[in-house]
Amino acid sequence: MRSGAPYTRERLAEAAARCSDIGEVITFLGAELYSALPRYLMRRFAHFGIDVSHLPAFGRGVRPSACDVREAVAASLSLREALRRLGRADNGAQRANLRQWIADDGLSTAHFLGQAHQRGRTSPTAKRPEEVLVRRHDGQRTATERLRRALRAVGVREGNASGADSAPYGAAGG
Repeated sequence: MRSGAPYTRERLAEAAARCSDIGEVITFLGAELYSALPRYLMRRFAHFGIDVSHLPAFGRGVRPSACDVREAVAASLSLREALRRLGRADNGAQRANLRQWIADDGLSTAHFLGQAHQRGRTSPTAKRPEEVLVRRHDGQRTATERLRRALRAVGVREGNASGADSAPYGAAGG
């Protein structure tokens, strides 16, 4: 800012009338930019009751349009996916913002799966049945659910695995 030239009502009103964004206001006022200056100037405009609705929003807090939020939520199965579709970071603050935007717009999240986000899908790291259904000689046991999933995948019905005719391992006994 120029020496001795405060942000008076008159200077700020003239800047608001002539400029189309906060960067132009700062240049018009001859101020040196620092991180909090745009926010400070917006507070000064509000203090003096100067209309700056024609200036676009600035900074990280810009809310996506209601249409963008609606589309992202409708096409997503979780908050994380909705944030990704909106191009936002997945952190606590952005999740809180998204929840607020969803509430403001009255959107439904009943289709979100929450912690069951993998429900109905096979894990990308799941072992194939032929990797699971082998006799182990290392003294380790294979988890029951992993064995059951592998047996279902090769066509063995639940409750029939103990029968000799349905043993997928090939050899009977032991």
